[in-house]
Amino acid sequence: MPASTPKALYSPCEIRHLALIVNLENDPTASLLEETQPFDLGKLDVFSFGKQEQCLIGSVDLLYRNSWNEVRTLHFTGSQAVLEALKTILGKMHQDAQPPESVDVFCYSEHLRGLIQTRLQQLVSECINLRLSSTRQESHRFKALRISGQTWGLFFERLSVSVQKLENAVEFYGAISNNKLNGIPIQLNAEQDHLPQIIDGSASEGIIQFFFENADKGFNIYILDELNRVEVYLNCQGCIEELVCDVSRFYASSHERFTYGSGSVNFNLPQFYQIVYTDGEASIIPFNSNSISPLSAPTVPITKKDIMLSHTF
Repeated sequence: MPASTPKALYSPCEIRHLALIVNLENDPTASLLEETQPFDLGKLDVFSFGKQEQCLIGSVDLLYRNSWNEVRTLHFTGSQAVLEALKTILGKMHQDAQPPESVDVFCYSEHLRGLIQTRLQQLVSECINLRLSSTRQESHRFKALRISGQTWGLFFERLSVSVQKLENAVEFYGAISNNKLNGIPIQLNAEQDHLPQIIDGSASEGIIQFFFENADKGFNIYILDELNRVEVYLNCQGCIEELVCDVSRFYASSHERFTYGSGSVNFNLPQFYQIVYTDGEASIIPFNSNSISPLSAPTVPITKKDIMLSHTF
């Protein structure tokens, strides 16, 4: 192996070649023959498989060479081995680094070897791309992962990548808001006085709703989940469009249905609305990039029926 150049030694360390060795020590697929229920390979989720939502990756060994020509190995085992390996890989990549010259996945599973290898290769490549492609203008990106029946959020910041477990919809949207905006979070019931009265007539169970309201110092956000539980952020400073994009990205990258505890929650496409005031009269309009200003869109009140129709189609 050639010696590192002085330029490389003076520069931040970067991963040059990366290999992931999967299920060499712990192979959950070895017991798949005991399953009597047939499954569709096209819909199979290797990270949360079957009724037990078992991750089919039980161990991950990382082998990588860095720009200083050091060779390192790391070992992860257990149901969260994939998540721990991802956190480690992304944590060793600063945002201005060059992408690795090669990323290889070697799978030693008894069953579904090709599928596991392909899905993990896709996941690692996507996360590396998210980490290295963010810019100063777009310094917040998000990736949702469902592993062993638990939902995790990877938040790609300018200086780091953070991981947060997301138990329910309110917790997720709170995490997104905390990462995207500076505000004061308040949790309350829909009956409390902090909630504008106009929202009471528009709240609808079964869908997730965001209501944006201009304030003296920035804007307020009212988040209602499928059960009409409310989280409020007052006097926020930030970009609403980026928040909307991240929430939509979470939906697009997540399962259509999540299970929390003993019950199921239908994870519907979130709805976004703007509260506007005309001559002191409040009304709600569908959110778009121009609706932040009260003068930029017609102030036609929206009804609960309108919300249900927009959700249906």
